Amino acid sequence: MRLLTSGCMMTGVFADIDLILPPANKSGKPAGLVLISGAQISNTAYNKTMVALQEAAAQKGISLYCGSPWYLGNTPQPVDLKQRVNNIHEEFTKAGLADGAPQFYAAHSLGTVFLQDFVASLGSEAAGQILMGGFILRKSLVPTFNYSVPTLTMGAELDGLARVTRIAESAYHTKDEKNFPVVVLEGQNHMQFASGDPPSNVRKHDLEAEVTEDAAHAKIASVGADFLAQRMGLSSGDVVAAEVSSS
Repeated sequence: MRLLTSGCMMTGVFADIDLILPPANKSGKPAGLVLISGAQISNTAYNKTMVALQEAAAQKGISLYCGSPWYLGNTPQPVDLKQRVNNIHEEFTKAGLADGAPQFYAAHSLGTVFLQDFVASLGSEAAGQILMGGFILRKSLVPTFNYSVPTLTMGAELDGLARVTRIAESAYHTKDEKNFPVVVLEGQNHMQFASGDPPSNVRKHDLEAEVTEDAAHAKIASVGADFLAQRMGLSSGDVVAAEVSSS
């Protein structure tokens, strides 16, 4: 299993455990991706999603280092997001990611709200961003579009929290922005960006999926990896473009 953890031992109990997934094959072009979890969803719930993304990225010639920080109560907070991300980057370096490799960012649900402000502050230091079950906030859409970091927005057709109507609103405002594709994944729901039992709020509001978890992860990975590869000059972005056209 390609699972590493980093933590700080305090009185015999792990104070924090970050999820670090080095690529299975390091012969491709290296890149890193830090994923910020949704509210009350453990970082380990994204293990399968990140492994699927690594495998799809490998097919594009990318050796992708993935990581997700641990949060108390499994809920991300903006106040220490920079430090959490830096900790993951340090673990990437220890695992073999070369200095200067492209650094990507991703988030799910509530994590998308906090991540996009942080990524915006990085400017060109961020190679790109993926928002899952979330969207670029209206403050960056109106009265005029004013977000700078290339962003792939992936919404789920049957998402009961980040409703498809809100994803459609993002698509409308970014339709003329080639670096900001918006796709809707058919038959998928909010929790399928992760794995396992949903927290109570998601269980209460999410809709029933029409595709299996494995199928959902495969589609997420295919579209996500193509976006990464396009940003790295390794793809024309045809997979993403096809999904945008069909959404």
